Amino acid sequence: MKKLLIISWLFIPLIGLSQGNIPVGSWRTHFSYNNVVSIAQSNSNVYAASNSGIFIISKSDNSITSLTKLNGLSDSGIAQIGFNEVTNTLVIAYKNGQLDLLHDNTITSIPDIKLSNILDSKITHHVYSFNHYIYLSTDFGVVQIDTRGL
Repeated sequence: MKKLLIISWLFIPLIGLSQGNIPVGSWRTHFSYNNVVSIAQSNSNVYAASNSGIFIISKSDNSITSLTKLNGLSDSGIAQIGFNEVTNTLVIAYKNGQLDLLHDNTITSIPDIKLSNILDSKITHHVYSFNHYIYLSTDFGVVQIDTRGL
């Protein structure tokens, strides 16, 4: 019994270490980024999209940041991403037709395809950019978006 008490007292300090450095009242996300569905690249970053979010790898210092529905994205279930070099914008296409445009750390949401009365699937299979235009290949056809008005 005495040995059990001594062993218990030895493990009590480890309880505080297991809590990590998360302040009381704050959250930390633990999304899985194992299954990357799409990759895009800019001059300064590499963007990798998984089902639950995007992680951004800086080419200059190899730092990693993540974007999820909890910190800015409008949805989850990313289908494809693409980068428009002319407008310096990351295009994020979701399986349900929702679109997000990431430009200068600002996310613009475009729900037009998601809210449309299309009977077919609204998933985006490819994202292609040319000049100020973004082209999305979907199950129902090709969608052209002019980014100058956004």
